[in-house]
Amino acid sequence: MNNNLEKFLEKINKGEVCLGAGVLFKDPMISELFCEIGFDFLWICAEHTATDKETILSHIMATKGTNTAPFVRVPGNETFITKPILDMNPAGIIFPFISTPEDAIKAVKSCRYPPEGNRGYGPIRSSNYYIMDKEKYFEKSKNNPWVILQIEHIDAVKNLDKILDVPGIGSIVIGPNDLANSIGLPGDSRSKQVYNLIESVLKKAHNKKIIAGVSIGYDLAELENYKKLVNLGASWFDISFDMVAIKNYSLNIMEKVKKLLK
Repeated sequence: MNNNLEKFLEKINKGEVCLGAGVLFKDPMISELFCEIGFDFLWICAEHTATDKETILSHIMATKGTNTAPFVRVPGNETFITKPILDMNPAGIIFPFISTPEDAIKAVKSCRYPPEGNRGYGPIRSSNYYIMDKEKYFEKSKNNPWVILQIEHIDAVKNLDKILDVPGIGSIVIGPNDLANSIGLPGDSRSKQVYNLIESVLKKAHNKKIIAGVSIGYDLAELENYKKLVNLGASWFDISFDMVAIKNYSLNIMEKVKKLLK
């Protein structure tokens, strides 16, 4: 069950900040590249892409032998969606749009075996192809993979105290863009109102001793906020993703070449 979750948590427990990159493209070479760069985790997105299960598996497998933990954001909070991905041995499952304690309970249960949950048995990669001792596997599976709840709606902020009290949560992660949308400020994730909500979420998570992350955005203009959020208790950040990295580099180099050719 080596999926680098322990390495990720070891850094956080030392007070270090973990940084990750999002994966939208199909080719697992992008995941290998991000691992070589040294990102602490990958955010493999199956919510906003056409990514299929075989592609998700290839990205998870690309992290083997590295120090990078593979997190998978599933498209919805449904057991039948989560089940096959769990058996691919991700380090974490990111559940989008968790807005109520009932949502949180459902997410946790789908990732844990009975009696704590309702996960079906078929661990394949997560049991090292059934080579791992069964008792050892079941013991490790009580906390692995990490259950990550995405807080990205004003309803989630309002219900946060009850959400954070749900047993079995590994971490929460804030989604500023959809949080802005939910309060009538589409595309304005840098507004003071959104920042105040992020601050309140981080403070509550810190008080409840729940590890918190932020998907802060992919613009260097956001850098000034990182230190503030770390001081408020944020421990990990999704700071880039493949498409934007290529877009930003391509636009930058094209602009420079055009200037040289004038």
